[in-house]
Amino acid sequence: MHPIALIPHYNHGGTLAAVTAALRALDLPVLIVDDGSSAADLAA
Repeated sequence: MHPIALIPHYNHGGTLAAVTAALRALDLPVLIVDDGSSAADLAA
């Protein structure tokens, strides 16, 4: 079994970067699920 971090995202603004940085410190794969958010923090 391989655990992952699943993050639901919908217009959370600047908190997403802090959350993903904290999870990367745990060495977990991170999957962000966006449902039509208008927040610009997922651009790229």
